[in-house]
Amino acid sequence: MGQIDGIENQSFLKIDLKDLDFTRIENAKLRLTASTADFATLSAHITTADWKESEINGINAPQLDEQIGTISINKGATTYTLDITTAIKEVIANDNDFLSIALKSENGSVSFFSKENATDQPVLILNEEETNLGTDQFAQSEEFFLVYPNPVKNNILKIHSKNLSENLTKISMVSLSGQSFPFPSFSGREEQQLDLSRLSSGTYFLVIESSDNQKFNKKIIVP
Repeated sequence: MGQIDGIENQSFLKIDLKDLDFTRIENAKLRLTASTADFATLSAHITTADWKESEINGINAPQLDEQIGTISINKGATTYTLDITTAIKEVIANDNDFLSIALKSENGSVSFFSKENATDQPVLILNEEETNLGTDQFAQSEEFFLVYPNPVKNNILKIHSKNLSENLTKISMVSLSGQSFPFPSFSGREEQQLDLSRLSSGTYFLVIESSDNQKFNKKIIVP
């Protein structure tokens, strides 16, 4: 985060929400660390997410939309938290992969560390669990599963388990409304094909649970 050429007193932040299991979100907060600060008031706004960090400037910067909160900056403090629970849930419900936030200084000035900072980068806190926004939040599931095709074709979703097939106990598809559709487990097989013909078109989360209570999630599009 920081000052953008041609844009006065505004900073932009984009959060990758791909594969985030919205059914498990109870609260979401964004924690920012100031590098320099004076007394100031910031307003936080939703923006469109079709901008690139390397290209954004005063001409093509997204317009500020709905205000989602304010941050009061104190000269002696360095860490600030913004509740973005509602914003994240709305973005996922609308089948978008990114939440874009603009911070506008209404008075005073402040600069925040960006994701390139090793120790003080922005942090997404989900259900009080911290995730650095400079890392891949959902890489863990990719180590164990190959899920394809996505979007689904011909109502068939294939799941290839790399090394956990005998320990998997539950497979389900969860709709954005929270309705769960169970499917047979792997039963020792390395690959499972799910017939999704009973599901309506839309966005779902594939949820796979193991016998040792691990849970893996993947967002799936059913056309």
